[in-house]
Amino acid sequence: MVNFLSQKMFYLMKIPFLFFPTLFPPHLWYLILAPFLLDFFLLSVPTLLFGMLPLNLLIFMYLFPLILQFLNHLNSLSQLITLLFHPSSTISIHHSLLASP
Repeated sequence: MVNFLSQKMFYLMKIPFLFFPTLFPPHLWYLILAPFLLDFFLLSVPTLLFGMLPLNLLIFMYLFPLILQFLNHLNSLSQLITLLFHPSSTISIHHSLLASP
């Protein structure tokens, strides 16, 4: 039963990638799908082998917010880089005025 549900969830998560493959770069798709693939391996395989569903569910509930926090950190970092190095940014205009003779 667990394998069936995990397999259905995995195929449902592939639907956005099939219809919108350019929505995110490929490395972001791996980060988006990582919690669900991790959930599949943490829930189905050890449950069939050892019957440890509650322990694996607690591990997944701990890792999922950390992954979301990491994605948020990457987003804020990319915004900072864009702010510093984009030609239309006021900060880069200020630096170019200081560098002129």
